[in-house]
Amino acid sequence: MNKEDVLCFSTGFSVNSGVLASVVGRGDYIICDDRDHASIVDGRRLSFATQLHYKHNDMEDLERVLQKLPQESIKLIVVDGVFSMEGDLANLPEIIKLKHKYNCSVMVDEAHGLGVFGKQVEEFVIILV
Repeated sequence: MNKEDVLCFSTGFSVNSGVLASVVGRGDYIICDDRDHASIVDGRRLSFATQLHYKHNDMEDLERVLQKLPQESIKLIVVDGVFSMEGDLANLPEIIKLKHKYNCSVMVDEAHGLGVFGKQVEEFVIILV
């Protein structure tokens, strides 16, 4: 992976169930695309965070959701980099702009897109905090 540190999990489900429940909890927010993979849906349910979603790849709807949340709260946007059923790509450049604007963290599930784009985007697609 050409990374200094890497965590390797045996399944995508174990990543999403383990990581999501570990990084957010009561009083925090998970904001997901409404077409995120089922393992993300299951993982967010295992956390005690408030679960919110936005319309698929609709950045205006994502911003509408983020505008309603307290600036100082912990907010995690979780999205598939490549959506497994549609093959659509997440609008990561816009998600990152909103991340900065609304003081969020971003987790990108790259299980279906790893290696698809080559080295030019490797630094961009894992987990952005």
